[in-house]
Amino acid sequence: MLGRNDTAFVGTEINGRARLLLHRIFSVLDNIPGSPPKSLITGNLIQFHDPDDWAFQQDLEQNYGHAVKIHGLLGDRHLFVFDPAALQSTLVDDEAAFEDMPKFICMNRLLFRKGIFSATGDTHRKYRKILTSPFSTHNLKVQGDGITIL
Repeated sequence: MLGRNDTAFVGTEINGRARLLLHRIFSVLDNIPGSPPKSLITGNLIQFHDPDDWAFQQDLEQNYGHAVKIHGLLGDRHLFVFDPAALQSTLVDDEAAFEDMPKFICMNRLLFRKGIFSATGDTHRKYRKILTSPFSTHNLKVQGDGITIL
């Protein structure tokens, strides 16, 4: 006989698996054009990451526009953006709106301990502010003369 806690756990597990299944079937990226998957298992990833298959990426840009849906492993969907203005807006202008994934932050804490690579939010901004001056273009040019390549 299942107890109250067991029933809650089973209900939560079923709910989580149903959401995962629905996410695999229906995605926000369904409305974005993209090349059909070459394989049901690997999607377009082998073509996309093949260093000798530039024709595939040119085909994506010419036939599907600046934002393209890439099919990943087992039907997972990814967004690939060619537009430099969109990339500038996302990666530089609105950087604070896009935090790193918790798994990524946790792994960086394990590898690098507490520091700029494992900090988020205001702490990360403080680290960047401290490092901006020594790594400015002027300081790197001045110090560059004294650096010798072995």
